[in-house]
Amino acid sequence: MRIGLIGGSAFPKDWNSWAGFERAPDLDVSAASLGDSELGEPSADLLGVHCGDSEVLYLARHGAEHHLLPSEINYRANLRLLADARVEAIVATHTVGGIDASIPVGGLVLPRQVIDYTWGRADTYAGNGEVTHIEFDHPFHPGLIDTLAKVAGERSLNITVGGVYGTTQGPRFESPAEIDRYERDGATLVGMTAMPEAALAAELGVPYVSVSLVVNAAAGRGVIELDAIHQAGRDGMAQIQALLQGLLQQRELFLQ
Repeated sequence: MRIGLIGGSAFPKDWNSWAGFERAPDLDVSAASLGDSELGEPSADLLGVHCGDSEVLYLARHGAEHHLLPSEINYRANLRLLADARVEAIVATHTVGGIDASIPVGGLVLPRQVIDYTWGRADTYAGNGEVTHIEFDHPFHPGLIDTLAKVAGERSLNITVGGVYGTTQGPRFESPAEIDRYERDGATLVGMTAMPEAALAAELGVPYVSVSLVVNAAAGRGVIELDAIHQAGRDGMAQIQALLQGLLQQRELFLQ
């Protein structure tokens, strides 16, 4: 099994600290290997990791030095790099704020839907004379959600299945009035990077799922403190590690 993994703000840099995962430099893929220069440069090289008999190709969404704002990320190049590396599926981790009060800080969420509030991002491979329409009924792959939910149940992880990820422009946090609006729209989570990632994966035909880690209550729902957010991100990585281990041990991913 070969899985693409996109890591967000809280993701650790040292894979050797993760039990069961082993860095595999022979699997690395250089960002420079992307043949279509019109797309520009991806955020970073793909780092190869072994987990049992499975392979992980890890991409640091914000760059190796975490220097890219959400609106500066070259999502098109990132997704194409993973697709060219022939990953079977993409697991994208996101740190998010919780709008729905029933979702606890520190918990994981597998959202099923998305609302895009971003603007100005290169969000399609179509254009330049090519008109392409894709179905987007399921922004996050239902089979992958089911697989991850099964793994979470087996490992007694604190996880919520379902919900709506509202994607905002960033890098600032939202105002309480904006969060009230998103809640009226039906959003249960708020983050900055699920779009256009999910749509680009759909264009490329690669199954994509979000594993969202709630690191704070959204504005107006609680106090937002950066130190607490960073600590919640570090603490949540243990859950994500267990979830990924379980996923990579599955015989099938229910991708149909």
